[in-house]
Amino acid sequence: MFFGVPTVHTDIEGVDWSKADGDEQQKRWYAEVRRAVERPDFPRRLFLVGLAARILGAQDEYMRQWCAADVQFDRVLDRISKRLDAEGPDRHEEHLRRLARAFCASIERSCDPSQTAEAFTFAGMVPQWIFPAIGPTILDAPEALWMLIESDSHALLAYESLRAVGPPAAPMFLDHMIDQFKRSKVDGCSAGDATTLAIVGRGNVQLIELLLDAIQNWPTSGTRAAAWTLQEMGESVRAHPQALSVLLGLTSSGEGQRRAAAAMALGGVARGIDDAIESLLRLTHDTHPDEEGHNGHIVVGNAISALGKIGRRPDLVVPRLIELFDTYVEFDPDEEYGGRNSRICGALQEFGHAAAPAIPRLIAHLESALSHNPEDWFEQDVVKLLATFGPTAIDAVPVLERTDRMLVEWNRQQELDFDEDEDEDSVNGVREADESNRDEESPIRKAIPLLSG
Repeated sequence: MFFGVPTVHTDIEGVDWSKADGDEQQKRWYAEVRRAVERPDFPRRLFLVGLAARILGAQDEYMRQWCAADVQFDRVLDRISKRLDAEGPDRHEEHLRRLARAFCASIERSCDPSQTAEAFTFAGMVPQWIFPAIGPTILDAPEALWMLIESDSHALLAYESLRAVGPPAAPMFLDHMIDQFKRSKVDGCSAGDATTLAIVGRGNVQLIELLLDAIQNWPTSGTRAAAWTLQEMGESVRAHPQALSVLLGLTSSGEGQRRAAAAMALGGVARGIDDAIESLLRLTHDTHPDEEGHNGHIVVGNAISALGKIGRRPDLVVPRLIELFDTYVEFDPDEEYGGRNSRICGALQEFGHAAAPAIPRLIAHLESALSHNPEDWFEQDVVKLLATFGPTAIDAVPVLERTDRMLVEWNRQQELDFDEDEDEDSVNGVREADESNRDEESPIRKAIPLLSG
């Protein structure tokens, strides 16, 4: 898929390595699927209903195999369990070894290629790739989508397909999606469901009023889904005369989770206007901790992200974001893959070169990180943000070069400390290849030429 080869039998010499990009290849593949199904003579309804039936049939087959008991293993387990109960501890190790061998044999039987479920074969996976690729013409076969929605196991696939359709799907599916959202009052709904609801229901007055009621009056556990949906609906929510005033009013709510939800929603609803800047800046001083146990500042975090999405008044916002490097504690571990300040870096990046006043603080942050254990160095997003400034941030080059040398030396020392007698990779050269790939992909190595001009 990533290389766009004509068939799985294509020789290695026939691969166009210049197309080794998953996202671009997906776009090309989606375009080809749409070109095929949009032909006037293509039997869309028959094809899509059959495709949905195949997906559900493959899932049923997999569940039957998954739930089928391994009779042989169960018999051995029962026998060994009785012996463990009956005999003394001197025999326990022997019986546990037998149990381990029986368990391994059971796994080997389950991995028998002749028993592979269709759902995990290439032929079983391709139908699930086709549905999101089709686009609006999938509405010619609404039965196929209803089959997936009602199956539980593949409702997300149907929702992914509806996201590619957008508002034209509303007459057939929006009422169902609104009912599903209402049933999520206590536990909320997934981000995927909320995003689909926002895209299909964009601008729908009934939906906007439901979401505003939810974010104001539902239990706080359900406010995040409403906030996410409003954020994804974006500027279309402003057509409702009370929407902006309701959200701005909630930034002063006595409940921290509701203030956090309001901040999230404003990041989309107030995009491109100044109305929410003052309220969001005030929320960046909020002390409410995350009640879900992550020990971070959920209100501040949502306000930071919203200010970045809105992207207005850098004269006020950028200095405050710089200050937050010293005080903000992230509440969402998923936001920390690129470093402890990833959320702030993402917000600053939305301002482009207007965020240049942050450069000295970013450099100082990297200077400080040099004193940390190299194993704990996670500042990729700071480096990537500096790279966006180009030669304007040339003063960062020396610290980046020192950081690069530190990490290379640390990696080299790790290699030396590794017990080569147990390192199979050191024999066939894989470790050397891994080191080369790591250097090539390093954000530091990519940033230095951009900053040097």
